[in-house]
Amino acid sequence: MKHIQFFKSVFLLVLFFAAVPLLSQAQDGWNWGDEPQKAKEKYTLLSDDVKAGNFDRAKQPLAWLLAKTPDLNKSLYMKGADIYEGLVKAAEDGEQKSIYEDSALVMYDLRIKYFQDEANVLNRKGGLAMTYLQDRPEKYPELFELYTKIVELNGNDSFYYNVNYAMYLAGVMLKSERFTEEEIIALHEKLTKIVDTNIAKDDDFKQYWEKAKEYIDSEFSAGVTMDCEKINKFLMPKLAEDPDNVEMIEQVLAQMLKAKCLDDPKFLELATKLAEAKPSFGRFAFLYKYYLGKGDNTRAIEYIKKAEGYAESASDKADLYMLMAGIYRSQGDKSTARSYYQKAASTDASKTSEAYTGIGDLYMGSSSQCTNSNPVLARAVFIAAYNAYNRAGNGAKAAQAQQYFPRREDAFNHGGAGTTVNVGCWIGETVTIPALENLPK
Repeated sequence: MKHIQFFKSVFLLVLFFAAVPLLSQAQDGWNWGDEPQKAKEKYTLLSDDVKAGNFDRAKQPLAWLLAKTPDLNKSLYMKGADIYEGLVKAAEDGEQKSIYEDSALVMYDLRIKYFQDEANVLNRKGGLAMTYLQDRPEKYPELFELYTKIVELNGNDSFYYNVNYAMYLAGVMLKSERFTEEEIIALHEKLTKIVDTNIAKDDDFKQYWEKAKEYIDSEFSAGVTMDCEKINKFLMPKLAEDPDNVEMIEQVLAQMLKAKCLDDPKFLELATKLAEAKPSFGRFAFLYKYYLGKGDNTRAIEYIKKAEGYAESASDKADLYMLMAGIYRSQGDKSTARSYYQKAASTDASKTSEAYTGIGDLYMGSSSQCTNSNPVLARAVFIAAYNAYNRAGNGAKAAQAQQYFPRREDAFNHGGAGTTVNVGCWIGETVTIPALENLPK
């Protein structure tokens, strides 16, 4: 108990000097006070004890220096924090440990008092405060103020764990009705901007920021159920104040997607605006899929062509060509559809089978269009389809096309067996009529 009382006395002494009005401005160098020789001796003892890990013994010179030379140098408070953090780790008694924890945190506050640099020091204090005070619920309002201030002062330079703590405590405050939904929505916006900015740096901390994004989104979703009504009530007015804010547009769209507000006219408007402001394959892909789903092929083609320029791989680009082929095929433009099927196959060999099966289907569906008074030439279209299916490796469809080859009797009567002919019409390909004995009866 004597030890605990002593530590309480030290802690109260620290608090007393924290409350004393600042008598002189901190200088860049060292301010050794009225007893410089003794102060230097005490600081030497303090430094040696900290270096040796003798934190309990280091309390004595620390207490003297805090009382006599509070504006000595910022390193005094850095070493003071080291001392109490070391004592926290070694403490076994709960009450004593709490005193050490509070003392460690006060070191950061005193450093700010005498040497400013508030944003940086609070950012560092945040790494300890939640760890030390998480089991003291009565401290949560104070902690919440700390972490919101850290975020406010540091912005994108906030440490990722402080962002997490700010979001967690906002949820706690919301549950205790000390924070409103509108306030937590605004905080989530602010934290998301910080997280996204740091993820975009793509440095060694990216993985931690990505986890932070998952965490703050999870905590936010647990506290607030965003629906279309809330989005329109809380987010849209803010966006209206700054309609070209791309980051805000991204956040609103993310919330609209989660809340399934896809039928809201604002959703398409914002998705289009974002794609034009920050073009990417994924954003244009969303738009062409949207218009495909609505049956608006003209707009779908417009965005497929835009997506092509941002395709990240040959496979992506080939997929776009397959889509284009399908749209033109549905519109009856067989020639353009074939052109896109061929582009897909030449762009990505893995699309060859699907593309040439599509071409074969186009040819099979053109028998009524590619007519000829000569029954042998009239069936040449099926040979073209057969060749396309063979190139696709589609044996089943090739066999189906072969059933419609020119009849042996027709070839005998009209000639042409074993010759090369042009199919004509839109196809314009040359094919070889099989020898008479290879034709079906």
